[in-house]
Amino acid sequence: MYPIGCSGLKHRAVRLLQVLGISACLGWAVLPAWGSPDPAKETAGQVASERHLYHPGEILVKFKPVFTTATQGGLKNQIGVQVSTRAEALSGVHAFFKTQPVGMERFGWQRVQLPEGKSVAQALSEFVGNAAVEAAEPNYLRHVHDAISTTYAAYAAPNDLLYQAEVLWWFNRIHADQAFSQANYFTAGPVVVAVVDTGVDLTHTDLSSRLIPGYNAITPTSPPQDDDGHGTHTAGLVAAAGNNSQGTLGAAFSDKVVVMPVKVLDYQGNGTSANIAAGIQWAADHGARVISMSFGGSNNSSLESSACDYAYAHGCVLVASAGNNSLNLITNPVYPALYNHVICVAATNSQDYATYYSNYGLGKITLSAPGGYDQNVSGNVTTRGNDGGVYSTILGSAFGPKSGTSMAAPQVSAAAALLLLQNPLRTQSEVLALLTSHCENPQAQPASWVGAGRINVAASLSDFQTPTISPTATSSPTITPTATITQTATVSPTATISPSITPTPTITQTATISPTSTCTPTMTPTATPSATYTPLVLSAGELLVYPQPGRDHVRLAFRLAGFGRLTAEVYNVRGERVLTLSETPYCNGGVAYADVSTSRLAAGIYFLLVRVADENGERRLSKRMAIIR
Repeated sequence: MYPIGCSGLKHRAVRLLQVLGISACLGWAVLPAWGSPDPAKETAGQVASERHLYHPGEILVKFKPVFTTATQGGLKNQIGVQVSTRAEALSGVHAFFKTQPVGMERFGWQRVQLPEGKSVAQALSEFVGNAAVEAAEPNYLRHVHDAISTTYAAYAAPNDLLYQAEVLWWFNRIHADQAFSQANYFTAGPVVVAVVDTGVDLTHTDLSSRLIPGYNAITPTSPPQDDDGHGTHTAGLVAAAGNNSQGTLGAAFSDKVVVMPVKVLDYQGNGTSANIAAGIQWAADHGARVISMSFGGSNNSSLESSACDYAYAHGCVLVASAGNNSLNLITNPVYPALYNHVICVAATNSQDYATYYSNYGLGKITLSAPGGYDQNVSGNVTTRGNDGGVYSTILGSAFGPKSGTSMAAPQVSAAAALLLLQNPLRTQSEVLALLTSHCENPQAQPASWVGAGRINVAASLSDFQTPTISPTATSSPTITPTATITQTATVSPTATISPSITPTPTITQTATISPTSTCTPTMTPTATPSATYTPLVLSAGELLVYPQPGRDHVRLAFRLAGFGRLTAEVYNVRGERVLTLSETPYCNGGVAYADVSTSRLAAGIYFLLVRVADENGERRLSKRMAIIR
């Protein structure tokens, strides 16, 4: 994050707003007073060089979604062109202002490139007053939260994490060592943690086995290779391979937690709101359950906020670092840490004191994790101890220490991933409650500094009900694999089904459907499941009606002997396959869960055909499903 803690920068920032002259017309809130840091945390000399606040050649514009007669008339007066559609309106506006759209609209916002010589302030004033524009804002810059310099060299890079605990003090501090023995009991997975950062060293010997394909928002045609080092360090804290006698260990010690590298920051650790929003959206659309963000800036971006809301609505746990400027977040906010639904993480040292550099603020800090290396500005080690920083992976298949809230956030992301691995049905609020309710605060630090306290991974994982409990009351935790063997007899068409489907008492999947999804639109569902198959258990009733409040998916629950493969297919009343899901489902204690999204289905009657194969063979099930919009 760029530093904002000095009075000179304060005046420059205020002057910038005065030069822009746009806060009122954009509906921005007036900046709060610039408060001094808490005296107990204030450290002289916390001043660093100023960085740009926004991209100098771009802005973000939200065009009105509906083109009205009033808009048409207003545009004709403003740009002198008669247009009849929204697309023509956008094209006319860009032609008039000599601007160029960059990429697709995202959450209603378009990235706009300015012509040479036009300032951001001038462009914003022009676009905000345009009849086709709903809002406009700068394309804010974000930066990695600067790691505190660590030169303490008493420790060597570990040869094996289990026997070099004096280096990985942070791992022991969050009690991940106590939870490590539970790793073999986690049979679900994978749980995907998107590390939204500078990318990851894709060939790192201690990381490559824990990576899945990711995304480069800066250059979409290139892989998300790290060219800064920050993202590799944070990714290692999430999921570096452990117990392999080479290097370090991630806080998510199970090999069923994997990292999705998402590059949104460049080789200098800088990035824009537009690229960050694109990366968050991509991660949410491609299976991330946790999104870890160790960067920030002081401007509230509507586009970034919309991206976070989108990811949360798609089931993602969002985690961000609080920043390293020893500033009060109430008067000096930092984003994305303070967006809705985001867990804001402060940093502690090896003795559980809040570090001098960590930002703070009552009601702003959610919880804490080790960031390490507590040192005052004169370079002398404080009385609270020098822990050597937080060791993790660095570029070139090497290992090294860094310190800061950037190191704390991925540990919380890893803990959230383990909770989801333990029970994939947990909601974001349940994950947060488990994390905060088991935090520790042995030094009795103020909540404004450490939030709920420093995380305790072992305690959070210990608070777990039997894994066979179904998410709804319709499935008993003691149900046996044969308890519902006659359920297919009730899967019969009703009067609401189109006459084009011949009513039979057993509408099920045909026995000729193969695991490679070779069904054709002329498929006639007449075969009944064999009595030798173990029937599945659904958490909903025989007739599934969706969407339900807050849900846009059908949740399936069934028993597995070890690992299994799920194929779920949805057919319309004409026998046409309209949706297919094929995955290795999450599993915990023998009960596996999978979600079939219904968001892309129009209202109507559908048939859900499910096939599961594991060590005991293949089981099939059909369900009738009504989509009501």
